[in-house]
Amino acid sequence: MKPDQKVIWYLAGDSRALLTGSPHLEAFAKRGLEVLFMTDPIDEWMLQRLTEFDGVPLQPIDRGDLSIEAPSEKEAREALDRENRAVLAAIEERLGESVKTARFTTRLVESPAAMVDDEHALSAHMERLLRAANQDVPTQKRILELNPDHALTKRLIELFAKDPHGQSFRDFVDLVHGQALLQEGSPLPDAARFAKLVSKLVVSGGAQS
Repeated sequence: MKPDQKVIWYLAGDSRALLTGSPHLEAFAKRGLEVLFMTDPIDEWMLQRLTEFDGVPLQPIDRGDLSIEAPSEKEAREALDRENRAVLAAIEERLGESVKTARFTTRLVESPAAMVDDEHALSAHMERLLRAANQDVPTQKRILELNPDHALTKRLIELFAKDPHGQSFRDFVDLVHGQALLQEGSPLPDAARFAKLVSKLVVSGGAQS
């Protein structure tokens, strides 16, 4: 890692292929920061106790707020949240118990959205491991982070402005949420409906139609 890097960033998941395609890597790749991949099932258990190495703290990149954004980036992001509070509230209402909150982010570069957990919450990967072991795991409310520069996010805002209670807006919310779940390897709440929404988007000519 870079000499001035004060944290060992890591990402845990089922495979290297899945982690390589994670939207959480985008901001780190843009800044040239190293991220350690953890792909063995035992890693998540180990990381409950192994919180630092050689005096350097380990921190997951898919939980909590990132400390890599510049003050100007943070200020602009918070301003976007305030300006678009109505649409974010409508997204939260649509997704109900699935999300704790929706907000804009500087975490993403190419992807429209990503799911994030609170800093001390159980990770989505850990949830999947526990359920695979037949453990009873309560569903956690998670954070939906949106890329304000992505065409799908811009289209989402346009649809809200046109009709905040319309079916098109609700469909787009479900589409963006489903894509974020798929990219991290989590199951979809309704895979058949998601497939129909993707087909509908393709037929309509994409996000700019």
